Amino acid sequence: MNDNDWKILAKHSVKPDNLSVGGGLDLRGTAITALPDNLSVGGWLDLNGTAITALYTSKHGYRLDRAGSSYIAGCRNFTAAEALAHWGGDEYPDKRRGAEFCAAVTAEEARRAAQQETAQ
Repeated sequence: MNDNDWKILAKHSVKPDNLSVGGGLDLRGTAITALPDNLSVGGWLDLNGTAITALYTSKHGYRLDRAGSSYIAGCRNFTAAEALAHWGGDEYPDKRRGAEFCAAVTAEEARRAAQQETAQ
């Protein structure tokens, strides 16, 4: 995160000592380049038009993002375990998209675990 990223977040009442947003966070079209790992967004997160790339975007435009420890797609906001249970569950109607989202979550969790291991 650079100083400009913090300035953008500050405009949305997100400060380094309070990284929780109860509702939605609309960062669409801003120049933000990264989100802090400990950011918690209680509702939706819109990163369209930013330099932050999605973990996964389907051919139909469904986008999966990560903010802190949350995985966000549309109005869905899950922990990794909740995301895998939801998108990998028998009740999820689009099996292909569910499998693709689960693969993206699994890969991101593995990347984060390896990063934490390296940092120690």
